[in-house]
Amino acid sequence: MKQIAIVLLFLFIQGAYASAPDVQKKLIGGDFQLTDQNNQPFDLKQLRGKVVMIFFGYTSCPEVCPTELSKMISTLHELGKEANKVQAVFISIDPERDSVNTLNSYLKEFQSNLIGLTGSTKEIAKVAKQYQVTYKAMKMMGENYHVQHNADIFILNGDGNLATIVPYGMPHTHVTKVVKSILTDH
Repeated sequence: MKQIAIVLLFLFIQGAYASAPDVQKKLIGGDFQLTDQNNQPFDLKQLRGKVVMIFFGYTSCPEVCPTELSKMISTLHELGKEANKVQAVFISIDPERDSVNTLNSYLKEFQSNLIGLTGSTKEIAKVAKQYQVTYKAMKMMGENYHVQHNADIFILNGDGNLATIVPYGMPHTHVTKVVKSILTDH
C-alpha cells in the first residue's frame, strides 16, 4: 500500500510539472559548459536537435546513481533506431573524486555513448543551481564520504529547453514513454 502511495505521489508531481506554465519550466535548466570524460570541452548547445536526458550523480555512489544511469541506458536500448535522436548525460557532483579518468573508466561500464561531465567545484555548483539540484557531502568513517543529492532525470527537448523532470524511482518504462512523447512532439 505504501509503494502505491509513493508511485501516485510521483505521478502527481510528474503531471503537475508537465502541466506547469512554460515560464516556470524556463526557470530550470539552460546551457552550460563543462569538460567531458575524454577531457574535451563540452557545451550543451552541441546537442541541439536531440532529446537530452541529464542525471546528476557521482561515480562512487553505491546504488542510486548506477540504477538511474542503467534506467537511461535501458531507455536508449528500447528506443531502437530512434536512440540516435537522444543523448544521455551524466554530470558529476563530486569533482574532487570524479576526475576525467575516473569518469571515463566508470562510464565504460555502462555504454560508450553516455557523456560524462565534470568541472571545477564552482562550475559544477553553477550548473547544479541552474537545474535546481541540491547536493551535500556527508562524512563517513575516515576520509570516506557519500554525497546526498537529487536523483531526478531532467529531460530536455531538441531546442535545449527543459521538457520535464522524471522523479527518482520511476521505472525505465516511464522514462522511455516520456522520451518517446517528446520525440513525437518535436
